[in-house]
Amino acid sequence: MISKNNKGNRIFYIDQLRAFAIIAIVFAHVALIWMNSKVGNFNLIVGYIFNVFGRYGVPIFLTLTGALLLNKNYDVYGFLKKRFPRILYPWIFWMILAILVTIITKKPFLFNDIFLFLKFAIKTFLTSRWYVWMLIGVYLVIPIINEFVKNKGLKGVEYFLIIWFTTSMISCISLYFNISTYFLDLTFFAGPLGFVMLGYYLYKKEFKYSPNKLVIIGLILFILGILLKVILLWKGINIFVCRYYIFQTKSHLEIDIFAIIQTIGMFLSIKYLNSVNIKGVTNLSKLRVAISNFLSTGITKKLTNSLSKSSFGIYLNHYIFISIITFLNPKLINHDPLKWIPFLIIVVLIASWGTILVINKIPYMKKISGYY
Repeated sequence: MISKNNKGNRIFYIDQLRAFAIIAIVFAHVALIWMNSKVGNFNLIVGYIFNVFGRYGVPIFLTLTGALLLNKNYDVYGFLKKRFPRILYPWIFWMILAILVTIITKKPFLFNDIFLFLKFAIKTFLTSRWYVWMLIGVYLVIPIINEFVKNKGLKGVEYFLIIWFTTSMISCISLYFNISTYFLDLTFFAGPLGFVMLGYYLYKKEFKYSPNKLVIIGLILFILGILLKVILLWKGINIFVCRYYIFQTKSHLEIDIFAIIQTIGMFLSIKYLNSVNIKGVTNLSKLRVAISNFLSTGITKKLTNSLSKSSFGIYLNHYIFISIITFLNPKLINHDPLKWIPFLIIVVLIASWGTILVINKIPYMKKISGYY
């Protein structure tokens, strides 16, 4: 059994995962500042490690989409009518602000040329916030795969995931050795839908292991996913190997085998940390329950719920604050990343989060705040 929030039957570990995911995304994007350092530079290595740590953010969001939206009864029109406004209104609002901030801080001359201004604005709309464009595609396909899940159940999902996992393995190997995969072309399985299916599977699957063991397994997988990527860098292997945006699918989403391992680990550890099933009272069970109680009560619970509800808005607006920070301090890349990355993560997160909460309180602004 998994604990739930009392209000609105919200599943608390889902809110926890969403909160951790948005923190991870801020982690990754703040770290990108230092990834512009020279190759081999210490700052680049530190920035890369922080960036890798945050790579589970978007995949976790996709797994939650699958967990909450698959195996439901709804018609296509009703589903799209409900989902699209929730992402499009906030996206348009924050993109307009982001474009204006970018022009003011980096390209003020565009205000003097309406043609260049429109060209920049249109290009930015089409190329920035790629997660929104990907989410639109996922929503368009969900009514189709929803029927598959309803008809085939977890066995059908397992079949899909096996092919998806195999696709990732083949593609990573082919990229590493620079060989063609035309002998077994499964690239149509390489995409965000794998994470959507994975989320539903992890949400519904009843594993035979105890919650204590599943938390440990999850933590091991999460750490393993990070370490494998760091070891690749340490061994001098191209840090972008297995990233599909340089592969045939041209997707920005990093869906390599390491990201899959990292995501599974995070989902399992958070889900079963909150399990109330205790078979035998052990020190490990007591520790797990103590941690769960601390995270799911009082101010910690309220902050988690608030951060979860604000997560989409934070995703849309945190770039703005990063842009302002780099404008105010253009030599930030030369500062110690071990000190500045954690500090700026907190600053950007608080600024983005606070802005969402304030805008959500303004009449007629709730639909565009990104808070839900």
